[in-house]
Amino acid sequence: MTDTQQDFRSAGDADEIELGHLVDILLNGKWLIIAFTAIAGLLGFGYATVSTNIYQGDALLQVEAPKQTIPGLEELGLGRESSSSAAEIEVLRSRMLLGSVVDQLDLTVQVQPLRPPVMGGFLARRHNGIEPAAPRFGMDHYAWGGERIEVGRLELGPLLEGQQLLLTAAGDGRFTISTLDGEELAQGAVDEPLEVHRNGELQLGLFVTELHARPDTEFALWRSTRLAAIHSLRSSLSISERGRDTGILSVTMEHPDTARIRRVLDALTQQYVRQNVERRSEEATRSLEFLEGQLPELRQELEAAEQELNNFRRENQAVDLDANTRSLLGKVVEVEQELAELRVQESELRLNYGPDHPRMRALAERRASLQSIRGELEGEVADLPEVQQQALRLRREVEVSTSLYTGLLNTAQELRVVRAGTVGNVRVLDEAEVNPNPVRPQRTLILALSVVLGGMLGVMAVFGREFMRRGITDPDSMEQNLGRPVYAVVPHSNDQARAVRRFRAGKGPMMLLARDKPSEPVVESLRSLRTSLTFALMRESRKVLMITSPGPDSGKTFLSVNLAWLLAESGQRILLIDGDMRRGRVHDYLPGKERGLGLSDVLAGKTELGQAVHTLSEGGLDVLTTGTVPPNPAELLMQERFRQLLETAEAQYDLVIVDTAPVLAVTDASIVGTLAGATLLMARAGKTGEKEMETSINRLERATVQVAGLVLNDFQPKKASGGYNQYYYYDYKYSNTKR
Repeated sequence: MTDTQQDFRSAGDADEIELGHLVDILLNGKWLIIAFTAIAGLLGFGYATVSTNIYQGDALLQVEAPKQTIPGLEELGLGRESSSSAAEIEVLRSRMLLGSVVDQLDLTVQVQPLRPPVMGGFLARRHNGIEPAAPRFGMDHYAWGGERIEVGRLELGPLLEGQQLLLTAAGDGRFTISTLDGEELAQGAVDEPLEVHRNGELQLGLFVTELHARPDTEFALWRSTRLAAIHSLRSSLSISERGRDTGILSVTMEHPDTARIRRVLDALTQQYVRQNVERRSEEATRSLEFLEGQLPELRQELEAAEQELNNFRRENQAVDLDANTRSLLGKVVEVEQELAELRVQESELRLNYGPDHPRMRALAERRASLQSIRGELEGEVADLPEVQQQALRLRREVEVSTSLYTGLLNTAQELRVVRAGTVGNVRVLDEAEVNPNPVRPQRTLILALSVVLGGMLGVMAVFGREFMRRGITDPDSMEQNLGRPVYAVVPHSNDQARAVRRFRAGKGPMMLLARDKPSEPVVESLRSLRTSLTFALMRESRKVLMITSPGPDSGKTFLSVNLAWLLAESGQRILLIDGDMRRGRVHDYLPGKERGLGLSDVLAGKTELGQAVHTLSEGGLDVLTTGTVPPNPAELLMQERFRQLLETAEAQYDLVIVDTAPVLAVTDASIVGTLAGATLLMARAGKTGEKEMETSINRLERATVQVAGLVLNDFQPKKASGGYNQYYYYDYKYSNTKR
């Protein structure tokens, strides 16, 4: 294999290990992910279940480009530019139009039944009967489904303005009105006007058109402001154009009440069509008023011109115009007519546009051009004889006035016809219809999203837990980082965990796993530790083994007792000393579970070693408990008596195991370690951190105590990093099965 291939193989292995690490983390946290997913799914299902159904209705409108029905209106400036769809959408959303709908339907009146919290709406929707649902749990005042109420009028005086009232059904169409404080205001009945006066002022005006509910059912009744009702209506509407520049407007509304959707959409489309017709009719009316104001003046000018022409003819004996003069007259009349029409257009446009508007500037340019032509024609007229000039001028004024007056008279008559039969450029294509299926909540989507979100949160929680975990989970990493060999990785034992719980609950003795469950994987790992220690202690002159840990609850006592039992089982004489004179628990494994005479008593000179030991196994395992709890454990261990005790024990036993107090808690381990031949430092998987282990090693080394090796206890392969669950601790046991 080449170096390049080796590099690729190494990179591939690293990627595989990293991917395996991530997969292991997810597999280890599968129950947490399942729990998050289930909880999120239940929450999503609950939300989708109790949420109020929202229905949607729509109507379709067409806005046509306005057609010019009166010839000449555009030339006179009386036409309008067509409105864009965007402008019509804003008209539909305007306070003017929505306010008229609010006023027509009296949407400021708000009334709704009081339902039980949380599940009230859901229970009400499930009721399909005609009659109101029976009360549950003795709560008669709540509405449980099937109730109906319609209020046609609600007026509130100064004393009640802005307050919420309570309408309580009394049966047979009767009801009671009261405040939220319980003050009764009046009693009334359906289809009967109700008025309450105080100090000569109307404080309450109410007319209920329908009430279908059980007696004692309560309804909340209040009146919102007109502006609030308009904003609420606007927020429930959605208006858009279908396609681009089609003029087809879709008006949709969402609301829990389908009947209200239909009423609002019908009222909105009717109001919109009505205001459109009124707007176009108003345009024709304004144009007609302008023309009717101009016609009398034009008639007077025409009559004056005709009178002056008749007088001139009488005085000059009916002077006639020659052919050249008549041709010139036609040109002058044409120019004057155009100038007169321009003046009318400018007068109309000036009402709607400023002088800088493009149309106004175009008219000004046209007027300047016509005036220039008129100046040239007037020069030609000046060359005619005096009588011909005067006759031409009078004939010109008559013909111009006649043409202009006749045109405006016809236009005014056409405007009268238009005003009488105005048709708007808006029509309703589709009347309001409501989809019988709710558009919200989308229960399937909510449930799917909640499950997905729950799964994502579960994955995040698993990785977060892994990131925040301070305990050691990787034996190889611990060995590499701390520079000490790992003598044993002791797996987690469910049997031991159950036995500890039973012992603490007082339901049974402490189980000695090496004795009671010799085929457990835990015991096999301790046997491997026994083998490793045998070779390690062969190089040591002292036959004393100290077992300690950085902190409490690492399983030192469990390891010490079971290891001592396995060593004794191999034929060695073992003495187990409980060196933790503060919280030692080795005596829990004794039949009597009593400390009795022990280490502290021997060190204090109250007894001898032979009188204080307890025999745990006939095979050669003796135990020296802590004895009486002393006030000064560290001082006792520093005495010469402790050294002499160990030397005496070494002479009598093959191996002395000392279970000491934690390194970081007290100095006992540092004292004992100076007298030991080998020291084992324990860590509990998932709980003890590498920093604690490193600090413990440094503290022991400062006391000249060398840590021979490490032990990782309570190791759970499924919670380990990397792929340890793939090859750590196969359950390999003896079997009686014949093959």
